[in-house]
Amino acid sequence: ARRMKGLASTPDELLEAQTELSGALSFAARLQAVSDLGAARRLMDECVANARYAARGVMLQQRAEVATAMGDLDTAVEDHEQAIAVWTVEGLDHAADGAVLDLAHAQLLRDDEPRGIIEAVRPVIARMAERGDTHGVSTGWQMLGRAQITAGLPEDAVVSFTHVLDGLTGDEHPGYIAQVRQGRAGELMDLDRFAEAVADLEAAAELYAEVGADYEIGDVWRTAAVAAHYGGDQPAARAYLERADQLYASLGSDDGAIEYKRARLDLSRADVIRNDHPARAAEVLRDVVERGRVANWIDVAVSGLHLSALVAMQSEDREGGERARRFVDDGLLLDPEHPGLHELDEFLREGDFDS
Repeated sequence: ARRMKGLASTPDELLEAQTELSGALSFAARLQAVSDLGAARRLMDECVANARYAARGVMLQQRAEVATAMGDLDTAVEDHEQAIAVWTVEGLDHAADGAVLDLAHAQLLRDDEPRGIIEAVRPVIARMAERGDTHGVSTGWQMLGRAQITAGLPEDAVVSFTHVLDGLTGDEHPGYIAQVRQGRAGELMDLDRFAEAVADLEAAAELYAEVGADYEIGDVWRTAAVAAHYGGDQPAARAYLERADQLYASLGSDDGAIEYKRARLDLSRADVIRNDHPARAAEVLRDVVERGRVANWIDVAVSGLHLSALVAMQSEDREGGERARRFVDDGLLLDPEHPGLHELDEFLREGDFDS
């Protein structure tokens, strides 16, 4: 195709050659992306440069996929925006709306301000519903729900995820449905609707089991333990912790990812037992924080220090306040922006632990 382009002697021949070359490069890039994203990206750069304007939207979307996989979210966002412009000019409104949803995905990964994403996605859902595009509507509701989570709108996110689940056609991958259930469960917990959250998590575990997603099942049981605990069902909370323990034991201990998940499970275990067994919770947390420091799991160490401070404050005396202060200070050294630690810091400055 490159030779064909080089031999073109008329504008029509050149246009035909560029079209053939762009198609060949697009196909080659899809194959190359399996083993070498950098090489696929270079192929897609050449592909976009040779694509006719009317076909450039598809090529820009493909390059955006490669850029997203490489973590180059700025390029992905820019390519999605250009694709929207191309399809808008070409009068392909449906394709443009699909690109808006892809753009929303990239923007969420880039941690863009979620309110703008919400405003962009809502009318797309309405237009896709008018066209009868059930898949597009479902994708739109999911993107909207994710943006609402980021915006701190749990009630709205629950509504959006419910729309996704209500619109299932039966052809969806079980893992996808499980993710939606899991996402809704998290927002239900924020609304103190713990029984509903546990029901979603039970359903998610069953769906993950259908596809052998054991790692995800462990996370589900861990979250279910916390939901059951805050919902007042302590036997269920302990049972979910035990399920997660058994699952991770079956997966072995020579996997760093499993050890990380076990550390997170122990954080949840400490949260579940800290009111009734504060000394045991403190012991668990000391171990978790140390494991987090050694493995450089900063999020684990910080969460452990945050929970350790809460446990120390339960004593409501000066010694407990001093221990909590040390935990908060250590946590802020690791994560100076942690909102929970800042809240405790302010409380400790104003609190009275002399009694």
